[in-house]
Amino acid sequence: MTITDLRESDAHTYSFRFYTDHPDGSFSGSPGVTLSVTDLKVTVSDTDGGVKKLTCSSTCTLPNNPTYIWYRNGQPVSDQNRNELELRDRTVDAGSYSCAVKGYEELGSPAVYSPRPPSVSETEVNGSVTLVCVSDSNPASSYTWFRKTGGNITQFGEGASLTLAAGADGVFYCTAENPYGSSTSSEWTLTSGVSWGDVVAFFPPQRSVRETTGHLLVLGQSVTISRLDPLLSLRYESSGTLQICLTSQQR
Repeated sequence: MTITDLRESDAHTYSFRFYTDHPDGSFSGSPGVTLSVTDLKVTVSDTDGGVKKLTCSSTCTLPNNPTYIWYRNGQPVSDQNRNELELRDRTVDAGSYSCAVKGYEELGSPAVYSPRPPSVSETEVNGSVTLVCVSDSNPASSYTWFRKTGGNITQFGEGASLTLAAGADGVFYCTAENPYGSSTSSEWTLTSGVSWGDVVAFFPPQRSVRETTGHLLVLGQSVTISRLDPLLSLRYESSGTLQICLTSQQR
């Protein structure tokens, strides 16, 4: 049996069986042959001076003195033919990285990369809001939530989701981090006990809330005003009402 275009999904235990024209004339080879298939992989380690070292490795037996090819964003990295690659400048060296052995380029490693800017979604159930932070990265990211109140920033939770009860007012955002870097989401502002009846005016009246990157979540009467224009500011009156004011005449 010949397997072409070998993939990790081909890793199984294989056995054979043959038959004759005799009623009991069959035989099965047991226990069979176990095939393990392991891709090249890229791992990262930190060295002195903040340099990150990428290593291309495999548990399979490779040709003697193989020549390695490194790729950044799918394009070969020139003058790099060893199994290690050092990244010294996070700005210049930013991107996704993969590796292959020369002559076997079609069997390259999966790409690794730092987290993309996280997106945050929200759901409201029974007076509480759950925020979910998601970022595309490889390897997978770990998530941390932060809360801004006044001039203070505090860590508020870990994990992809964060559930907030009424009264947990503040500005929230999440960070996604893996060994290759980190990224931060846009901010979400949570305030409790405000309803549409409390929003007394838009200034000027003809302007409306547009979809941009800021967010206001409102608890109390299941009201959500989301994606506030950064040119708009919120002003709370002593009566408990909320005004949304335009801070610039630009659209």
